[in-house]
Amino acid sequence: MSCYVDIKTGKAEPWAALQTAAQSLLNDFDVDFETEEHKYTYKGKRLPSITQILKAEGFIDDTWYNDWARDKGSHVHAAVHYDILGTLDEDDLDPEIVPYLKAFRKFMKESGFKVEKSEVPGVNTVYGFAGTPDMVGNFPYPTPVRRFALELNKNAKYKLIPHVNSGDFGVFLAAVAIWKWKENNGYHK
Repeated sequence: MSCYVDIKTGKAEPWAALQTAAQSLLNDFDVDFETEEHKYTYKGKRLPSITQILKAEGFIDDTWYNDWARDKGSHVHAAVHYDILGTLDEDDLDPEIVPYLKAFRKFMKESGFKVEKSEVPGVNTVYGFAGTPDMVGNFPYPTPVRRFALELNKNAKYKLIPHVNSGDFGVFLAAVAIWKWKENNGYHK
């Protein structure tokens, strides 16, 4: 059974556990994803994203996020993804991103985590939502934990945070149900 690791460039907030629960419920990876609009479409139908649902239902408060924090997170995710693929051009890397990449590489070396998928969009065909897990893979040792947040920081250090509460799945699916009720009743325009 695969592990889901969500990369954070700041503190992993409690909603990150709901995010990894949702990611682990993705059951089909044949979904269309438009990066610019952050839009998921499956068999011609547009689907809400995990993040969209969590924001709409009040789990994610992004009032404290600024453009630099968003951009930094995007750049770190891209650097990690291309590093996993072996295609990262480090000469073009912003020096502010380098410590986060070093932290990621330290995690990979120390943990032995083997990536099966990186940034591959997926969909849950039963509940009708989509998302893109940062990393799906396995550790070289048995672990009962299947969901983690990986905090990378500007000091080139990392912290792996296990998500062990099985109630996270029910909470996320309740959020999906509320989101869909709102959509069906005209709250999402």
